[in-house]
Amino acid sequence: MQIELNHTSNQQSNRYLRALYAELRAQFGRCVWHFSPKKDTQARYVQLGHMQLGNGLPNQTVWVTYKKRGVIKALIIRSLFTETAKDVQEKLYELAANINISKARTFYIAACLETIEYPIASVSESHYVISQHENGFNRLTIRALAFDKEDALVVAGRLINDVCDFLSVSFNTFVKSHGPTAVAAFPSVKSDNSYRGDPEWLDDHPIEDAKLRLSDEQQALINDIILGQVKPSFIEACAHFNNAAYLLQDYQFSRTDLVDTATVLYISSLEVLANLFPYDTSSCKTCNQTVFSIRKRVVKLFSTYHPEHLVKFIDSYYQSRSKYLHAGMASARGNYYGVSIPLLDPSSDNGCHAQTSFIPINLKDFISFIFRQVSKDSQLVITSEQNLIATDKT
Repeated sequence: MQIELNHTSNQQSNRYLRALYAELRAQFGRCVWHFSPKKDTQARYVQLGHMQLGNGLPNQTVWVTYKKRGVIKALIIRSLFTETAKDVQEKLYELAANINISKARTFYIAACLETIEYPIASVSESHYVISQHENGFNRLTIRALAFDKEDALVVAGRLINDVCDFLSVSFNTFVKSHGPTAVAAFPSVKSDNSYRGDPEWLDDHPIEDAKLRLSDEQQALINDIILGQVKPSFIEACAHFNNAAYLLQDYQFSRTDLVDTATVLYISSLEVLANLFPYDTSSCKTCNQTVFSIRKRVVKLFSTYHPEHLVKFIDSYYQSRSKYLHAGMASARGNYYGVSIPLLDPSSDNGCHAQTSFIPINLKDFISFIFRQVSKDSQLVITSEQNLIATDKT
């Protein structure tokens, strides 16, 4: 069975696939995947895998053809082993040929938030609510358009993770979600006070009256994230920061590997964030090296928001990160077990052997400060494109 679709965008194609799977679940009772993607660039097709429908129907192989990458030209569904009955083939064709991608409905998905041991002040906005759950966790509930509950959980799950990553840089600590579930509506919550402290705060956390608090601008930006109006590079950079902070939540002197991995993520978050800024892409005519290297871009970004005397600090971390990634040079040996044995090491920056790595608190503080400053600049973080996930537009 082949259906010519001739879509015009990746967004349209993905909305079609989501609507198709929801309709299959509704009509056949299930749509379970053996996800085995395979791409043939010469034949210009992508195999999605094999789906198992209900009522004892044979497994179906699904693939799409394309002219432009990520955009469906035609959808092909065929039985994997045994022949599909003619009436079922006709039903599949009729269903797939008449998918309406504008039939998405509003769903509410809630998830518990895990962070440091402070409650988050309640927030009630148009597309999300942050509230306190009876189990002691904070709860984030978002509104999103989807084609059925399963589709809503997947779509909202991604958005919830994006919000958590932004909360991480906003609070200067890790924020993770778990247990997403569909709920009937937003909880009835009144917004608590926004953060009213020093907007240029650097270390610790934005805590007032024993609660983590967001500024008015940060609350509004979360709406933009859910609406798909924030540039992916900014969210992806936030994710590196969040994962680094999460790795070091239970720091132990013997876990040098976690410190080095987290440091890589912290520095990498700046590399990704630097993509938001224009830079010289030309190469040197003599050596063919990029004039404005990634390292220079990171240093320039750091110096934009911090005093010049701290540039050496970030450059040292950047070089240590490169030594760890490219030469395997760890920051310490990880052999501290309560006793210090000072020894010399000619390859280290300070000339001494390091038994343990210390948690990079200053690095975390300096970097999250940059994120918070960048997030205030709508020209840097807001995109003109719409992902159309949480809006009624199609």
